[in-house]
Amino acid sequence: MSISISPIDNGNISTKVKPDNYPPTEENIAINDEDLRCGYWNYRPKWMQFFNNPKAFLVFISFAAFVQGFIVNGVINVNMSTLERRFGFSSSQSGWIASIYDVGAAPMALFVTFMGSVGYKPRWLGCGFIALGLGSFIMAVPHFTTDDYHWQKTDTSTCSNSSDSCTADTEGITLKRYLYVFLLGQFLHSIGGSILYTLGVTFLDDIVKPRTTPLYIGIMMFFATLGPALGYILGGQFLRMYVDLKAVTLSPTSTQWVGAWWISFLISGTLSILIGPILLGYAKELPIAQKIRESRENEAHQGHKVVELEHPNKGISLKELPTMICSLICNPCFILISLASAGEGILLSGISTFLPKFLENQFNLTASWSSMIAGFIGIPSAAGGYFLGGYICKRLNLDIIGKCRMSISTLTIGLLMAAIFWITCDKVQFAGITVPYSESTLPATTPANDPHQETNLVIADCNRNCHCSEEYYNPVCGSNGIQYFSSCHAGCTTYNKTEKIYNNCACIYPMNQTDDNHATEGRCPIETCGYLPIALVVLFLLIFTKFLALTPIIAIILRCVPDDQRTIGVGFSSFIGRIIGTFPGPLLFGFAIDKACILWKRNSCAEDLSCWIYKDRILSRNFFILFVVVRVYALILMVLANYLYKPPSKAQNNVPVPIVTQDNLAYVND
Repeated sequence: MSISISPIDNGNISTKVKPDNYPPTEENIAINDEDLRCGYWNYRPKWMQFFNNPKAFLVFISFAAFVQGFIVNGVINVNMSTLERRFGFSSSQSGWIASIYDVGAAPMALFVTFMGSVGYKPRWLGCGFIALGLGSFIMAVPHFTTDDYHWQKTDTSTCSNSSDSCTADTEGITLKRYLYVFLLGQFLHSIGGSILYTLGVTFLDDIVKPRTTPLYIGIMMFFATLGPALGYILGGQFLRMYVDLKAVTLSPTSTQWVGAWWISFLISGTLSILIGPILLGYAKELPIAQKIRESRENEAHQGHKVVELEHPNKGISLKELPTMICSLICNPCFILISLASAGEGILLSGISTFLPKFLENQFNLTASWSSMIAGFIGIPSAAGGYFLGGYICKRLNLDIIGKCRMSISTLTIGLLMAAIFWITCDKVQFAGITVPYSESTLPATTPANDPHQETNLVIADCNRNCHCSEEYYNPVCGSNGIQYFSSCHAGCTTYNKTEKIYNNCACIYPMNQTDDNHATEGRCPIETCGYLPIALVVLFLLIFTKFLALTPIIAIILRCVPDDQRTIGVGFSSFIGRIIGTFPGPLLFGFAIDKACILWKRNSCAEDLSCWIYKDRILSRNFFILFVVVRVYALILMVLANYLYKPPSKAQNNVPVPIVTQDNLAYVND
């Protein structure tokens, strides 16, 4: 061990100690490489070392990100409205399925980054993906433990004076309890996902040069967005298959249709189990990691407090963790960027969860088709944004200020596109919903002793004594061109089985003297909406600009803290992002959707279950307000971070070396 005296720094003379193997020689590297070979236990053959390099690891971690995206951002989102219909969940309840992911991921992010800073990151990654696969299998369990799906066949029931008595819906209550099974499966998903985007990102940063890190992260995120693409496409195709995989007369366009949602979870579970053992084969770090550390330049915020570690070679101890967290909180650039990223997480999680449902309602689409369209526009735009963002950062060699300004510019452009949420297609004329019942232009009067009917828009004087139910949605099209919730709600008293026509419908007034008051099964025809292509193009650009900003944001978080705080910094930033970002996102958007509901599915006891019909203008307003408020909040924080960031002086960009104090050793930057 050799000792040298450093130049005077702020009036203090520090004694620096260089270990005998610093800098490492070829002999030392060869010795260290013996412990860094790929393999399992004592089995470390030469052919496995072909994968012991950054490019090979990038391939595997990208596939892992692909699988995680396929499950969490693809399969779950595409099946959300189907799960609501199958198990009777409201949008607020289904929002918990998406949000529980962050309840588990937030504390897990802190835990695994602490353990990963002193342990084997690839081992944590491998175990995380095994847990991810287990979670997918658990989410498929409800299909195999419930009875076949029961749907109401053609509603030949007509207006009747008899009413259904209120009986306990034991089947509905039992199905709703499966919400906890989905929550458990999603919690296990959160374990694998939190490890991937904390230890996976920092491990990538450990093995490539800082200038190349944004490109590698961009490639990883590119595949992370291709996963949801396959999830949306495959999930949408499976939703066209009947849930119990048997022939039925029910059409996929029916409001009662439930597709084979569970197949996607079996596929995702299998893929996760396959990638886990591959990641377990990597050592604590790649052989090139030590050289990367020696050549890394410091971009940490100037004046950032240096945390001296008691045992730097062993990493951070538990008692040093609170000091490290306080140091990160006092870093204005880090904390502001993390909070801004959390704001964008609200939009990302909320919109990705409910975009298919938004398109389904606003543009008169089926659940399977809206899910596929959401995948077609969302995934290529997100993947392109991630990749181009990383490429621009590398091509222009942007520093922290450059990356911050790039993110501000792209997010501002996206804010201007928020008006797209106001575009909707014309709805079919619906009795009680978009047009009043024919006999009156005023809301129907209701008996004071019937609170159920006081808020029921599809009940009018012409069908009040029919005792109609809103538990099943079987629309009929009247001869007057107006759609009714069911033949009962149209006041029909007879049914012609041969012609499949309902006759003597009290709520249908003939358009002329030659017509009679009859109705046919199914929805009324509606013209193709010309606004849909325009909306899809703008949505594509809006999502593209959002993800174009995310890659530089991740790079800023990695660079604005000292090198020895990167792993904890990414974990703490992830914790913030999930607690105040992606966790409340689906809940806020689910609440906004439920507030736009104007007709709920109700059982015989008048209990609200899931929503049948939404008010498109209210839904547009809620989405627009949420998006604008959160985006402005994120932009304000980004501008403040750009203003408060102070780059380090040139004297601080030296290679970190050990400093000797009376009690400890720690690597710091001069």
